[in-house]
Amino acid sequence: MLSDISNLEQIDLSALIFQTGYLTISGYDSLTNRYQLDFPNQEVTESFLETLVNHFAAIDPTLSTECQETLENQNLNAFFDQIKITLSSFPYQLFIKAKESTYQGILLGILKGMGFGVYGEKLTNLGRIDLVIEMPETTYILELKPDSSAEVALNQILEKKYHEQFLQKGKEIALVGVNFSSKSRNIENWKASLYTSFGELLRKIP
Repeated sequence: MLSDISNLEQIDLSALIFQTGYLTISGYDSLTNRYQLDFPNQEVTESFLETLVNHFAAIDPTLSTECQETLENQNLNAFFDQIKITLSSFPYQLFIKAKESTYQGILLGILKGMGFGVYGEKLTNLGRIDLVIEMPETTYILELKPDSSAEVALNQILEKKYHEQFLQKGKEIALVGVNFSSKSRNIENWKASLYTSFGELLRKIP
């Protein structure tokens, strides 16, 4: 079925996506004769999830402005409350067997749809930062974890010194650990610490 694209008027969607390279075979079960399909790389994963975000989450321009204001004012409570509401609009099938990259791609799509200056998979000498959000006065560094804890995510940022490359650039730096729950299919909890542009701790949030 995945090889049959001979009939241009009735091409199976799975076959079309596979033949164009947006899906690849990642496994095979000889007992059931079934193949496991997956995205070939992070770029395709993010692109696909961003498309789904645009389809399922009709983001109102007013909402985008409000969310940007919350981060400009470092009001993470209000920001994550709105993100949770937005995530609740997605169908549950999207979160079946969700991995860290799934939550990362969805959140990246939401933030891009809201007009944030955001990018994912920022490389460092010790690892990769899940998400970075650049605001005029604050740089937000986010580490996402599924079924773990916000504290574990936050500690990873500190242990791997993800924030060091953003020091002395004239902005305060917020380190944010976010924990997703596969049961609620939403953000379970989050934890953050705010630092000066020189790396001195200002306060913990909340």
